[in-house]
This record gives sequence, C-alpha cells and structure tokens, in this order.
Amino acid sequence: MRRVPTLAVALLGLLVVAAFGCTATDGSAASDVDASATVPDASSVDGTSDGPGGSDALSDVIEHAGVTAVEIDGVVIVEGGAIRVLFDRSTGLIRVEGAEGRAVLDAAEARVVYSSADGPVSLGTSMLPERAWAAVPFVDALGEGLTLRVDATGDADPALQVSVDVRHDVTYVTAACTVAWESTTPYDVRVLQLSPLVADTATGGALFVGDDPAAHRVLDDGYDLYFDFEARVYPVGRTTSLFFPPGSASNWNIGVFDPASKRSVVAGFFSASRGVGILGLDYDAATARIEGERKGFTRFDGLAYYKDGRAPVRSALGIGATLASEVLYVDLAPSTIFDGLEGFATRYAARIGKKVWTEIPSGWNSWGGGSGSGGLGTDIDEAVMLSNIDAAAADFLPVGMKYFLVDDGWQDHEGDWNTNPQKFPAHDGVDGMKWLADRVRAKGMIPGLWIAPFHAEPGAGLLTEHPDWFVDLWGPAIGLAGDKKVLDLSRPEVLDWLSSLFHKIVVDWGYTWIKVDFTYYAFGAIHLADPDVTPSEAYRNALLRIREAVGPDTFFLMISATGMCLEMADGNRITLDNEPWWGDPQGAGDQGIKVTYRTIAHRYYLNHTAWVNHPDLLFFRDDYGLTLDEARAWASAVALTGGIVKLGEPYTVLHEHPEWRATVEPLLPIYPHTGRPLDLFEREYPEVWHLPVTREAEAWSVVGLFNWGQNRDVVATQMEPEASRTVGVDRADLGLAGGDQLLVFDAWARTWTWSTADRIEATLAPRSTRVLIVRPAPTEPRVVFTSRHLLGGAVEVHDEAWSPVESLLSANLDVVPGELVEVYVAAAGHPAPINAGVSGGNDLTVQSIDGLVRLTFTPTDPIVSVTVAF
Repeated sequence: MRRVPTLAVALLGLLVVAAFGCTATDGSAASDVDASATVPDASSVDGTSDGPGGSDALSDVIEHAGVTAVEIDGVVIVEGGAIRVLFDRSTGLIRVEGAEGRAVLDAAEARVVYSSADGPVSLGTSMLPERAWAAVPFVDALGEGLTLRVDATGDADPALQVSVDVRHDVTYVTAACTVAWESTTPYDVRVLQLSPLVADTATGGALFVGDDPAAHRVLDDGYDLYFDFEARVYPVGRTTSLFFPPGSASNWNIGVFDPASKRSVVAGFFSASRGVGILGLDYDAATARIEGERKGFTRFDGLAYYKDGRAPVRSALGIGATLASEVLYVDLAPSTIFDGLEGFATRYAARIGKKVWTEIPSGWNSWGGGSGSGGLGTDIDEAVMLSNIDAAAADFLPVGMKYFLVDDGWQDHEGDWNTNPQKFPAHDGVDGMKWLADRVRAKGMIPGLWIAPFHAEPGAGLLTEHPDWFVDLWGPAIGLAGDKKVLDLSRPEVLDWLSSLFHKIVVDWGYTWIKVDFTYYAFGAIHLADPDVTPSEAYRNALLRIREAVGPDTFFLMISATGMCLEMADGNRITLDNEPWWGDPQGAGDQGIKVTYRTIAHRYYLNHTAWVNHPDLLFFRDDYGLTLDEARAWASAVALTGGIVKLGEPYTVLHEHPEWRATVEPLLPIYPHTGRPLDLFEREYPEVWHLPVTREAEAWSVVGLFNWGQNRDVVATQMEPEASRTVGVDRADLGLAGGDQLLVFDAWARTWTWSTADRIEATLAPRSTRVLIVRPAPTEPRVVFTSRHLLGGAVEVHDEAWSPVESLLSANLDVVPGELVEVYVAAAGHPAPINAGVSGGNDLTVQSIDGLVRLTFTPTDPIVSVTVAF
C-alpha cells in the first residue's frame, strides 16, 4: 500500500502540537488548551499499519489510565469502560458504543466542506483511501486517557485528521478534526465547515437514542446561528433549519431526550476560536437505519461553521496550510438528561479553568423596560441616580443588594462613550461618571455601567475620525442595526481602542460591573479588513481584549451570543429584554414575562456551572396590568434558578411600596445554585422545579409549583387552557424515601403540613405559584424556615447546633434591624419549649403550633442569636 506522503505526515504531526497543544486532545489552538496538561511517554503508541485493510494479526495492546487501544482485523478498538470507540480502517468510519455494546453513534466520519473554483467540495474520511492511526496518551483538565488519532489521505489535497478522546469510566468523548493541504494552498480555497463527527445518509450513519426518534424531544440553545434570543423544546421533526438543513440546527449545544426509555444524548462545542458550533439533527423515517427494535436519526452533525469561509493557516515555511475545527463534546449516555446538560456546562468551565462567581450580583437596571413601558429608559441624570442610590442604600443594601448599575443614557454618543456633561456634570474637575461611581462606592455598593461598544450612531466622533474602522453588514443584519454602524473587529487598532475604552471605565472611573449589549450585530459583518478572519473569530478576539481590560475582579455581563461568550463572560442575560406584563406569546416580538421565563428554564443548566444566568427584570408595574400574583410567580422562578436578581422598578418607587419590597427581600442574598425544571420536556413552560439545598449539616428540597396559565403539553403537543389545575411532584423525584413523614412548608403563605403521601401537589389558580420547603421530619429540633429568606434557611441561618444534654437549640441569623422576623423551629416530638431567647432583638413572642415553634421578634442588630430550650 502507498505510504502517507512524507510532507502530509509532517504537517499532520505538527497539527497535533499546534492544534492540540501538548495534550493531543482537541482542536483548539495551543493557547486555548490547559497549560498544565501533559503527555506521558507515547514513544510506542503508533498503529503501524498503513493501508485501509490492515492484517488479520492482533496489534499490540496500548493502555493508559484505564483506557486500552488495539487493532483487530482492521478495526481499531479504544475501550474506556463506559464506552468504546471503534474505527474501521476499511471504511474510514467510526462507531461509538455504550457499555452494554449498543451503538449510539454509528458510521460517523470527520468531514470538511471547502470552496474551490468549481464550487463547494465536501470531503470525509470515508472518501480518503489511506488511513493510518495512532493512540496517544493525554492528560488534561478533565482527566486522562487515550486519543484515537486517524490520519486520512488520498492522491490529492487535502488530508484530514480526526482525534477522538476516550477517558476511563465516563460516558462522553471529545473530538476534533484538522484539514491540511500539502502544497501551497490556492488563494481561493476557504473552509466553510469542519465536522469532527458526522453521521448521516452520506455515510449510512445514525445516532441511536431510544427506539423511535419520532417520539423524541430536542432542546436547543438558540438556532440557525442568528436566532439566539430563545431556546426551545420541541418534538423531532417540528422545525426545519433555514441555513443548515436537513432537519434542525441548534446553536452551541443540544440535548436529545427519549421520554419512553429516559435515554438521552447531549452534545456541544467546548470552543469557539475560529468557527461557530452548530449541532444538526434530522430524522427521516423512510431512510432511517434500524438495529433490532431501534431506529436511528438520519443525521447527527457537530459542525464548526465559518461564515463566508475561513482561509487555512499557512505554515511558517510558506508551504502547506491547515485549519483545526472547534472541540466537539458528545455525552452518549448521561445518567439523566439533567446530568447530561449540567455536565456539559460544568466540563466546559473545567476544561478552560474558568471560575464561576458565587457572590451573585443583584441590583437595579435604570432602563426599567424602556420609556415605552413605563420605565426611565434613557431619561436619567445625576439627580435621578443620586435619589435612587440613597433609596437603594436604605432599603436594599441591608438585605444584600450591593450592585448599582447605570444603564443606557449616560453617554454623549453611542460610539464615543464619553460622559454626557448635561446629564452628569463634572465636579471640581472630576468626570461626572467617575464622580457618580465614587458616590455609589461611598454608600457601600458596587457601581456598574451599561455600554454597547461594537457600534456607533450617526454623529459620533469616532465615525468622523475613523470611517475606515467600520464595516458593511450582511443584508438582514442591516435592518437590526438600523442607522448604526458596526466596528470592524478584525482591525488591531479597533481592538486597541476597545482596550483603552474599558480601561477608562473600569480603572479610571471605577465601574466594576460591566454590562455589554448589542454586540450581536457584529455577527453580520462582511468585508472585514482581515479577510482571513471570520466575523465570529473577530468577535471572540474583541471579547478577549475586553475581558483582559476589565480584569478578573470585574463582573463581566454579556447580552446574548450565548455560546460565543461562555469563555469570557461571568454572566449573560440569556433572553430578550423583559417587559412589565405577563404576555402569552402569540408570535415573535412579545417580550413579556412568559417568553422570558421559557428561555431561562430552557437554559437553566448553564447557571452556576459555566457562568451566572441573568433572567432579566423583576416588575411590579400594576398600571400595565401586572398583578402581584404574577409578579410573585416570576420572582419565585428567578429565586429557584439562583440567577441575578435585577429590579425593573426604581428604588425610589419601591420605597413607596413595602408590599413590593416584601416580594424581593426574601430572594436576597442569592443562593448560588440552580434548581431543575423537572418537566422540562413535558411542558412548554415548565411548572415543577426542584432546588436541593444544603447548609452546614442540613439538607432539604425547595419545590416550586407553578401554573403559568395557558401552556402546551410538549409530549401530546396540545394546548392546556388558562384554568386552575393541580400541579405536583413525586417524592421519588426529590430523592425522598417512600413512607417517611415529610414536613411541607409553604414559603409565601407560611403554612405547613405533615405528609406521608407519595406525591406533593397543590391546586393552583392561573398565573400563581407555591414555593414549598420539603424535608424529612426532623429527628431533633431544627430551624426549618425564617421569614427573612424564601429558601428555608439556606443563606440566613448559620452556626446551628442542638445540644441533647441541655435540650437546647441555638442558631445565629442574618436579619435586617427594625424588620419583624418569624423563625419556625421543628419541635421533633419535644413538648413546648420551656424557654426561648433572642440576643439582638426585642419583643419576642413564642407559639407552639402543630409540631412547630414560631418565634416572632424585631431585631436591633444585623446578626441575632436565637436559643430554644425544651
């Protein structure tokens, strides 16, 4: 058999170093790989057979970290315990099986689509006749194992390399591919797509999850690249991609769930260095593969998309060129779909060494939904800000709301981003925005600032001074941007200007909560100054420069572009702007609470795993028809997700409405964990949430039951009417044993029941909620709830101790001086207390009611000590 051309081997070998760093595990640039990763000695791990068939002999077994690789009769088998990967050298195709030997992904290949003088060309490893392999040990941030590396070549350019990482006893693989041209690459060659793993009708491939794909459900993370403002759950076949057919196309990552077997597959991209990750999925019953009782999806494609094409990177010698794909992650058999989704986000963060904030920002958004819906919009000035700073410090700082964000309207022109001196005048030579930040900080709060740095409006000096810094837009994006001009983010001088701008805001002015908005326009850029950079690549490079400029101690909040900024942002507003009305969406453009809620539920798994979700604003604007029950339902959902709590009403207005404040205060400070929407794949608007809570030695569940009014049954695809209905959850879904007595405490109503039932449920009126604290009946006295916080003691109770010798319960509580507090203690079979006390409070009353002891008092100190003697 003809050996792989020497230069191609050299190029592909260099790619392992250049594309995979020292780990040989993924397709990102060396700078994107964990610098601590190492490669053990791999001097004897090459598969030495050069031809597609191999011999009948058994090759040497290669082993590292519990993963083995061997070639038997032309099939390379890499075994990790939980899964195994098989590469058939005669066909160039890959099969991935679960531990039970069932195929999950079959007949998959790596594939490149590139442009040529004759039009687009599609080339896969199955089309290249020469296939050599190697098994390379690796160690990275996710563990260690063996990388199956396949080098596929033909008589002409290009060559393809695909790498699949297998780790011991985990159900996921990571994969990447690289395309290489041996000769000097023609100037007109541009890579359009790179797919590390694709199984479709072209390969006779399939993705197998349950028995019948037509009954499966799909969770996307936005779709068709440009539609990032919503995430959807839908039955297979319900939607068709506009730009990446056949079938549907999810941005960034995807979840596929079979309600019958509870099996699932979760896939997504771990990088976005040069291309955008898209997950294509299709099912055509007429052409589907069948294995036993199972039918397969007719398309699974994890593709890195390069808008307008990406030129391959020429070697330093000027001979040959390569391009590496983004890193694809596929979990083929997560224990549950929730574990799969959360595992993707957690491993994404772990791979890049990202630290997720645990002190979650909460504050006010001066925009308030805009002037068209009763908010301030851009109608802000120094006097408005100062009055709200005072009200925030008086009412909300004591409950942990530390951040104060100035939204749109502070600037002179969008594009120049200088202080508007008519609104925020200088004081004794100090810039007005710096002076305002100093006032916020003097009150004990953290100043934040909104900015939209990637565009300029007519009249901005930057447009006049640097017209060459701006770029044309792709047709549909022009309408989105209106008359604004978008920066050419491929220009080094533009990146330098962005660095200087954010240095001014953070270092010179002192704003350490930055909200970056309206960046998505840059995805529509065309005719960039650097033709070898894609719009998404330029976008990412700009975000990296901003991240560097604001520093690690600034909370960097992005709006939209979810997967493109996971690496850089500390948080993201994952929805459209919220508005102060309920809003049953009948079509595009409705930005009420329900459409916002739907997307935060569908993106719940990113929260506290990869970053902090921002669900957008809490409203109480009754003049727009919003009821207190609706506002409370929305606030409860925000609390159960553990996302950023942001007020849409001015602090000055909230000061006049204690009943509104009483809905916000129990959410603060934010418990830095997220609940799960248990019926995520059953209802369009999930109605059952489970948030496990741990504090010191205690653990319990917070259950959110909702009636969102009009809803849709995703399984039956039927509309549920606006009516009262019973909503509930089985105790088994909460991990609670059957038959044990439970304490079920209603957090808003402050009522409770003792139950041995297998199901916890409530009948709810439309647009209402119940938040229930559910715990096994305590066997010794415990604090089970305080009126200070919604989650039953998750954040405000500490140093709790029970002394059986003294029959004494003691605990410290964080409270607000002057605000009445109720503390509920489970008596655990003890008679009424003989004594109770509170240090740092007045007017203590004690009542024993149905197994609980209620203590009521007015604190004089921010921390009080409570004792109850039995």
